[in-house]
Amino acid sequence: MILLVTVIAGAGYGGIQTVNQLFMDAAREAKLEGMVISRHDSPDADWLKDWPGSLCAEGNVPNLLTGALRRYKHAQNSVILATHIGLAPLSRCLKMLSGGQFVMFLHGVEAWGSLPRATRWGLNGCDAYVANSHFTLQKFYASHPQFAATKGSVCHLPARLTPPDSAMLERKLRVLTVGRLWGRGMRKGQRQIIALWPQILEEFPQAEYWIVGGGEGQAELAALAENKGVTKAIRFTGSISDEDLSNLYRESAVYAMPSWGEGFGLVFADAMAHGLPCLASKTDAGREVVVDGETGLHVDPENSDEIYYALVKLLRESDLRKQMGDSGRIRVGEYFSLASFTQRAIQIMRGN
Repeated sequence: MILLVTVIAGAGYGGIQTVNQLFMDAAREAKLEGMVISRHDSPDADWLKDWPGSLCAEGNVPNLLTGALRRYKHAQNSVILATHIGLAPLSRCLKMLSGGQFVMFLHGVEAWGSLPRATRWGLNGCDAYVANSHFTLQKFYASHPQFAATKGSVCHLPARLTPPDSAMLERKLRVLTVGRLWGRGMRKGQRQIIALWPQILEEFPQAEYWIVGGGEGQAELAALAENKGVTKAIRFTGSISDEDLSNLYRESAVYAMPSWGEGFGLVFADAMAHGLPCLASKTDAGREVVVDGETGLHVDPENSDEIYYALVKLLRESDLRKQMGDSGRIRVGEYFSLASFTQRAIQIMRGN
């Protein structure tokens, strides 16, 4: 087996990097033989000790190409799993050399827009697509109908963080959003919620809005909070440890992410695992994770009134929050558990 990834090592909240780490963990658990080829990891990455002979190209494209092609024999009669669409051309080359099966994992927005010619060439050699959600898979096919005849399946991602067995911490009247503060991470509804916060404070003077994640966009959001006169009620944590993040989930009342173009929404699963009701977009894959009226509420991210009234409802009704939080925990156990993901990931890496 050859596992082609962009980057594995380092901290992050959800997204492609976490998916890479999850596939690595599943491969270790199944003791799968093979190679890992990473575009951006450095040669001193800790995970290399478990995968002797693997490649960390450190962002050097010529090294990535030559090093990967030298390792083609590891894909003979096996699987080439690529976890980013940009790796499609290299994956097809490896398939042509090895005769292996080329499987592409689709995350979301990176697969929906126009694709470079080289990427399209690579995808023409793909044997199967696996997506993190039905939403992502169907949007990929709709955007690129020339690939619709290639079989596809879904592998839902698991909650990345689970609370400890100890009792929950005291819930505060806090709304939480988690994600990087740059690029597409700025399209998770943070601006809309900050803009609404003066109205929220009129209803709930003690309410807090905490934004977790680092990035250059923090300055813009902080300036918006100052402009709205709500600086004291908005908290930016920057990047924090998994333990601290887990505690924030346990202390908060609502998880809110009325985003645009969410391919899955791994943090929704994390929030539900911690008993939080979720406010999600009705226009992307968040609706596939969060059940409207059962584990949270769906809103139009373009409609400020919908976001406002959903937040007010969740902040006002503690019994509803408890009911939705309990339902969310059950849903995570049934559909978004680590065990379920690991079993499916192993099947994918074995070509099943």
